[in-house]
Amino acid sequence: MSTDGWKCKKKDSVNAICANVDYKSHLLELVEVTSLNKDGTSQCELFEDMIDRTEKKFGCKIRYFTTDADGGSKKGRINLGKKRYWLILPSCWAHQFQLILGDYFKVNDMAAAIAEDATGLIAWLNNHGKVRKIFDASQKIISMQNLGRYIILAYLIANLTRWTTHNVAFARLFFLKEPLQLAVYTRRKDIIEAQVGAAVSTEGERLRVDAEKYCALIKDEVFWHGLETVLGDLEPICLGTNINQKDSTRPDQVLLTIAGIFLHFSDHPEPEVKSLMLVRLEKRWKDCDQPVFLAALILNPFEMMTCFGPNANLNQIKCLNMVVLLYRRVMSRPDNTDTAADRKVKEGQVSKAFVQYLSGSGDFRDFNAKEWEEIHESTDPVMVWEALAGSSHITELAQFAIIILQIVANQAGCERTFSRTKIEQSDHRVRLGLDKIEKRTKIRAEIRAEHIDKGLYKPRKPRKNHKSTATLLSVPRYRDLLGDQDYGDPTERGRALVSSVNGEETEEDSEDEETPLLPNRPTAWKSLTLQVLFGGAEPRKRKPEPRAMAEEEILMEELANAAEDEILDDGAVEIDSDDEYRA
Repeated sequence: MSTDGWKCKKKDSVNAICANVDYKSHLLELVEVTSLNKDGTSQCELFEDMIDRTEKKFGCKIRYFTTDADGGSKKGRINLGKKRYWLILPSCWAHQFQLILGDYFKVNDMAAAIAEDATGLIAWLNNHGKVRKIFDASQKIISMQNLGRYIILAYLIANLTRWTTHNVAFARLFFLKEPLQLAVYTRRKDIIEAQVGAAVSTEGERLRVDAEKYCALIKDEVFWHGLETVLGDLEPICLGTNINQKDSTRPDQVLLTIAGIFLHFSDHPEPEVKSLMLVRLEKRWKDCDQPVFLAALILNPFEMMTCFGPNANLNQIKCLNMVVLLYRRVMSRPDNTDTAADRKVKEGQVSKAFVQYLSGSGDFRDFNAKEWEEIHESTDPVMVWEALAGSSHITELAQFAIIILQIVANQAGCERTFSRTKIEQSDHRVRLGLDKIEKRTKIRAEIRAEHIDKGLYKPRKPRKNHKSTATLLSVPRYRDLLGDQDYGDPTERGRALVSSVNGEETEEDSEDEETPLLPNRPTAWKSLTLQVLFGGAEPRKRKPEPRAMAEEEILMEELANAAEDEILDDGAVEIDSDDEYRA
């Protein structure tokens, strides 16, 4: 379940409440909250009311609750976690990655200056029609030479409320470097005359200086080299934002995305940018519910512990302790009718099954990730756990793993709801009431889903905005770096995945053999840094120059012709807090 707020055409503050079921977001309710306070206490009460109303109306159990990380929402989640400790309360990681983009420009003065120059150049090209036509003519010449046909591309403008458009706009500008420079070298005088026009005196001089400034910028190779460098850093952040805007993004994918950006900046050639970005990434990671994301990654049968670095030291006991504490927390809902004895038995079952899972023994002995992927053409971990849930020995662990892996730590469903409500409450229907807007939005979504099921609606194909998503945010599998391990032997697999001080061995005896259950005294989780978890990778080769993007560019060109409201997102304000998710 997630919630987010926006201002409608009537300038009222509206909260959307959405629920994610089987990785599909559904609008539950639109709530007008203009008169409510935005402090932590008031937000907590609002969140409690949302959860109680939803559980009562739909007869469901809310397992997690996602908001952005602005001051009131974050403090409200902290208070909610103290009252209802069984809830998982993640921040929206789509917002977090956009804030990481802001961090990048804050710590990198060179990148901020390059971005400002690029934005100014794009605005200059779009604001002067005669000048733009000269550059368009150069595009015709270049495209005819290279492709044998005329192609004139627009000069895209970044939109503050569309988070990935800065990268797309700068990539388009870099792609058009050759025709821009051709026009400046061959028609510089015409460009200046087109800019000045009939203006004279002070205004004419100002326009002349402005035109000469941008002509010099286009000729400046230092600017283009800097823009290329900035794009190399923006693209992984853009990819991270795209990944975390999906309704099907799991917590393990969020963690691997964070780790990918961490490793990217760990290899950054600028020491100051590297150190400052790593500090900010560590801060955001420290501020989230770490056991949830770590448990999700470990409980992914296709990843397990292979992505953690050699210094992580996540041995069997540490992982077991973390998973048992998280299981105990999730299952401590007040409506859980299990007795203390029943809960102890189930925790023992989870403990035993988890040890077998890590070592690849017992009911997990026959599972082969590569064979599963080849047969089912899928690496969905939920599908694996649903198949394994039929075994009575691991039912509890399987159900718990499904709960954790189905957490969606973003508010993308709410954001799309706001886009749809803009259609329903347009300038021509500004007096339309909130109840009618909610009904019309739900009906429109139902009709669309029905048309998709019947094949009447052609779903949009996945965008290909990035040249290599497989390597852009890649996190190495350290298992693959161990050349002396024989993975045909399950005993070797067990030792590679489960590292401990004494070098524990894999069980190969029958499932009747005694398996250690719980640690004697489970302790609270201690925060681990990204450097500890994922550090130790070989330096990676920096990416080549970015290519132009297709789908997002087309969409931006269409949007450029329509006036859009640029309402700042509430998630852009944060507060510091050391007590969030304290065990």
